[in-house]
Amino acid sequence: MISIPVAFETVLKPIIFTDTKTAKDKRKSNITKNQILRDRLNILVYQNNIKFKYVVWDTWYSSSQNMDFVVKDIKRHFLSPIKKNRNIALTLKDKLAGNWIPVSSLDIKQEEVCEVWIKRVSFPVILKNILYKQRYFKGVLYLVSDDTTLDYRQIIKIYKKRWN
Repeated sequence: MISIPVAFETVLKPIIFTDTKTAKDKRKSNITKNQILRDRLNILVYQNNIKFKYVVWDTWYSSSQNMDFVVKDIKRHFLSPIKKNRNIALTLKDKLAGNWIPVSSLDIKQEEVCEVWIKRVSFPVILKNILYKQRYFKGVLYLVSDDTTLDYRQIIKIYKKRWN
C-alpha cells in the first residue's frame, strides 16, 4: 500500500472583520473548510476518477452534512472521529422520539461495536470508542462509520492509515 496526497487547498482569507469579543481585526475565507472538503472530493471522484472506498478525516470535518455527502453524493464510506458531546440515539425508535444522549454516556466494551443514530444524519452508523495514550495525556476517541459491516479490528486498521 502507498499513501500519497491527492488534493490540498491553500485557504485564502480575503474578508477582514472585527472580532466582537477581542475588538481585533481578523480574516476569514469566502468558503468554509467543509465546502472545500466536499468540492475536493467531488473533483477526486468525478473528474480525477480516483478509486477509494473510505474517506477518513479529523473531528472538525465530522458534520452531518459531510457524512451525508460522502454516502449519498459520492457513494463512498467514511470513518470519522466525533466529539464526546455529539448527540446519538441508540435505536431508530429513540431517534424518531427525539431521545438523544451524548456519545460519552455510552459504556462500550473493548472490542464491541454498536449501531447508533447521529442527530441530523439520515442513516445508522457504527460507533467504536478507542482508549488512547499520547505523550502527556490519555483519553477516549469516538469513531463512527456508515459501513456497518466493519468490526473493531477493521475500524482500527482503516483509521491508522489516515496518518501514513
